[in-house]
Amino acid sequence: MNYEEWYEMFVPVAPEYEETKRKAVRFIWESRAEPGGYIKEPMIRFSKPPERNCFSWHQVYFALTMSNADLAAATLMNMFPNQDEFGELPDLMTEDYINITATKPPIHGYGLLRMMERFGDRLAPPQAAPAPPQTAPAPPQAAPAPPQTAPAPPQAALAQSQAEPAPPQATLAPP
Repeated sequence: MNYEEWYEMFVPVAPEYEETKRKAVRFIWESRAEPGGYIKEPMIRFSKPPERNCFSWHQVYFALTMSNADLAAATLMNMFPNQDEFGELPDLMTEDYINITATKPPIHGYGLLRMMERFGDRLAPPQAAPAPPQTAPAPPQAAPAPPQTAPAPPQAALAQSQAEPAPPQATLAPP
């Protein structure tokens, strides 16, 4: 994608703000990070081209400025390939480093909500890899039937055998 195509993907502004938009979009263009290492999707670096860090919450800010639904969705979602087993997103990352030491408010949820309001049906979910085939679960095993009477502990059984015989239990006869 060339710069002019990139520029057209950002939201239009009033004519008096066009020069500011052109500078901002040029700055973002120069701050792009292409996939490599931990960076799985194109990302936008922190605040200046020499800075290598890509911060998760900045991706949301950048996504909200884009008028192309596909690019906005990809920008919003680009930290998720490195989500940890507890659901936390990286705080920042570079091609060779991931930092998950600081939690953030749910800015990605807010960004997604705003993008859904703006793009509606044009905001299609990213294509996910097909799930691996599931194997059929093993049929449930029947639990063993509980014993009719619980065996007496050895000492209790010995004491019971030495005791007087128990009186017969009363039984209910059918009418």
